[in-house]
Amino acid sequence: MTTLADADIAVCELPPMLQLLVEVAGLPASLALAGRYGGTEVCIPVKLDPDSDLVATVGLESASRIAHHFRGEKIYVPKGDHALRCLRNRIIAREYDREGVTAGELALKHGLTERQVRNILGTTVPVRVEQLVMEF
Repeated sequence: MTTLADADIAVCELPPMLQLLVEVAGLPASLALAGRYGGTEVCIPVKLDPDSDLVATVGLESASRIAHHFRGEKIYVPKGDHALRCLRNRIIAREYDREGVTAGELALKHGLTERQVRNILGTTVPVRVEQLVMEF
């Protein structure tokens, strides 16, 4: 199944600071930063501590790139909710159309209701006969 970290994403849909973070540290690290620090300011150290929360969040290599680029600065990390929601919706549609994942499975995977998944898909997903059979 596709995940946010390995999905095709149009970086231009992200807020400008997340776009810059993608250039500096890559998409997975940027998404991890948005997930951990989204909506807050983060002080980037001049000297990176391998035991820091930044390293724990994005890994040593990505944290080193971020520390080198933003050395000693305080940066605002946006949540990127709208862009990530749009990406999630594309992933849901792809999994449903190409991989045959059911609306129920998609709802559980993405923390949504089946009705929300159907709204995202823009269609009424037919209920399979097997799903209607109840054991007595």
